[in-house]
Amino acid sequence: MIVRPMRKAIIRTVLLDGSSLRALRTGKYLFIEAPRKELYDQSADPRAEHNLSATSVAVTNTLGSQLRCFRQKRARQEKRRK
Repeated sequence: MIVRPMRKAIIRTVLLDGSSLRALRTGKYLFIEAPRKELYDQSADPRAEHNLSATSVAVTNTLGSQLRCFRQKRARQEKRRK
C-alpha cells in the first residue's frame, strides 16, 4: 500500500488523562499516535471502529514517520522565532 506525501494534512494534539495523543489525517487515513498506535481507513470506516495498524504496518509506520518529521520541523521553526 502506498501513502502519498502529505499535501493536505490535519494534525492535532490532544491531552487525555495526562497523556498526549497526536493524530494525523491525510487522504483516506486517520493515524493516531498514542500509547498504542491506531490507523483507520476513514473512507471505509468513518466511525474509526476497526484499527488497521496491525495489518497495515507499512502505512502505520509511514504516517508515524511523517508525523514525527512534521513535529520536528515545527519545533525548529518555533526555536527560530524565539
